[in-house]
Amino acid sequence: MISDAYLRARIAEVKQEFAAAYRWRRRLTRLLAAPGRRRRSCQNPDNRAR
Repeated sequence: MISDAYLRARIAEVKQEFAAAYRWRRRLTRLLAAPGRRRRSCQNPDNRAR
């Protein structure tokens, strides 16, 4: 049987991995979107989320 503490540690690790991946994706999209300012803001997923 897998112990409860082990499961909690694994879940915390996975959450941290997802948070780091999300931050990297945001940073990469910002870097990619910076040169092309001709795009309309409605195509920006960050603005659509708000």
